[in-house]
Amino acid sequence: MSAAAAQQPPRLSGETFRITVAQEDGFINIDGVDEAGRANAFSGYCVDILNAISRPDRANFTYELLTSSGRGELCVPRLGEASDNATYSETYYSQFNCGQGDVNDLPRGATSTDMYLSSYYVTPSRQLANQFTIPYSPPTSGTLAMYGTATGIRSFDDLIAKQEAGEQGPVCVAVANAYVDFLKDIYPTIQVKEIDDGDGGPLYDAFNDGTCDIFVQDYPIATKFVLTRYENDECMANGKPIGVIGDHPLSFGLNYYAIGVGNHIPPETVNTLSYWMTVLMTCAPGSEECPNGNFFSFYTDDVGTGEECGYVSDPSTGSSLSGGAIAGIVIGCVAFVALVGVVWHMIQAKKQRARYRKRLVQQVARNITIGPSPSQLDADAIANELKHIGKNSDGTISKEALKAWMEDDKLGSLSDADFEALWSALSRGKDVVDPIEFCAVLGTCGPEFESTYDEQQRMSKDQKVLWASRRLSVIAKSSPEAEA
Repeated sequence: MSAAAAQQPPRLSGETFRITVAQEDGFINIDGVDEAGRANAFSGYCVDILNAISRPDRANFTYELLTSSGRGELCVPRLGEASDNATYSETYYSQFNCGQGDVNDLPRGATSTDMYLSSYYVTPSRQLANQFTIPYSPPTSGTLAMYGTATGIRSFDDLIAKQEAGEQGPVCVAVANAYVDFLKDIYPTIQVKEIDDGDGGPLYDAFNDGTCDIFVQDYPIATKFVLTRYENDECMANGKPIGVIGDHPLSFGLNYYAIGVGNHIPPETVNTLSYWMTVLMTCAPGSEECPNGNFFSFYTDDVGTGEECGYVSDPSTGSSLSGGAIAGIVIGCVAFVALVGVVWHMIQAKKQRARYRKRLVQQVARNITIGPSPSQLDADAIANELKHIGKNSDGTISKEALKAWMEDDKLGSLSDADFEALWSALSRGKDVVDPIEFCAVLGTCGPEFESTYDEQQRMSKDQKVLWASRRLSVIAKSSPEAEA
């Protein structure tokens, strides 16, 4: 082999992998379920990582995402081979230890998988059981942190002292997760209560009903939880603000996240994944290597600071302020609230724009062939599609026609607010959308074309047949015979 050939970036020749994912808000979101109640649509930072590294011009592989089957040795409860109805049920969505079992515990077969991915720690026990890629970053630290409504606690040592003095009750932890055993090893007297946190809702309820006022989890999960509560207008629990507790996360212990890979997978495959992860962690967003972003830009869409809800670790109860100081604070707070309002509006507008653009591109792709860039659209195909949408020969589209076209049993409907935002972007204040304006908006949807194209490339054969049947039905409806 020549030196030049040896230096070519590694690729995987279109191999397909089954990957177990564990639900974790911001990292792995579950966006839909099939008729049997099994999760079949996913999003989040870890999905962005897979989409980016799996592209044909990078590692070049396809994948199928599955939640835990429930049959691994550490699942609670563990299913037997006959428990088909409960396999992949919601009970196991966020059980991390359970999920790794589909890679490490099961014989190669219908429910076994090749890899596991979410905010999975690299732990010594997992390293003995399977391979790992290099850790992904951000986050730069995944050590444990406390969050909730409790005050006056500056560290884990403070927590233990208060529990031993009877001043603090048990802290909540997630069921069937590796960090719980680690926490008990380093703090043998810590009092904990395991809860099935799921997507964060049960934990918010636990804060409200007094089950606990502290939850221990990875620091990035803590900040994301606070941000989600802020976005949902749920900053208060039991009349107290929610926030990250203490001066800093734990300074040692479990820290790094990576992709767990089964021992049956060749080491060269792990090295290939790691290579492309390194590329996407080191390249600059918008550069030739990362035209649609890098890991940092993916992560920042979901990250929080933990301070959004106004939590204060040691609220003052006895100080007094002068009238001038109070006035200054009031003016400062008004200015701060105004600034927060502006920033909040910008964040929400950005998220809304991303939602309606993705939905628009998905709808186009349901009817005509697309590539990874809007520049690869066939002009005749898009012209015919515009005529189909507007039900006329000039390609203009009314609001009612656009609304009807956007309705899709498979993709679902846009919210009224998102549809209005899409209409505003397309129509620019006019009563109809003309073809030039429609194509101009499509031309700004580069990342959405790339992600939708990647999703199509990973479809199973059956899914592609369903996709093709949708196109055939559109063609039939648009034909002169159908309209006669």
